[in-house]
Amino acid sequence: MSTRPRLRLLAYAAELAAARRRGLVPRLLGLGHVSLVLGWNNHATGGLHRLVLPPDADLEDIDLSCLAGLHVLLTHTEAESARAAATVGALLAAGVRRVDVANLDAIDRGDDLSHAWPVFDQKGLRHAA
Repeated sequence: MSTRPRLRLLAYAAELAAARRRGLVPRLLGLGHVSLVLGWNNHATGGLHRLVLPPDADLEDIDLSCLAGLHVLLTHTEAESARAAATVGALLAAGVRRVDVANLDAIDRGDDLSHAWPVFDQKGLRHAA
């Protein structure tokens, strides 16, 4: 009988997970409820509570349930684009209501926001911010 290892939380998500178990929801601010970054050095959070998906973490081993029903701002660099796409899929599968995905390199270049900042929601729509 093989048992799957217990899923682990995102870095800095313990307090959020405990609050969600008590039925609480973070306050919705201008860019969402929480920010998720894909690297320790990314601090682009729009003033939201920062959660980190460590670069060495496998998405299949991460418990994203504390984000169900929330609006998440996901910021990433172009080097992290493939991981960002996989993360969006995992977030939506976990029941996240909306994911704003900000490509920091594209924003720095001044790319059109429809390319640099797509939005995904539970209706399966992709649209510009």
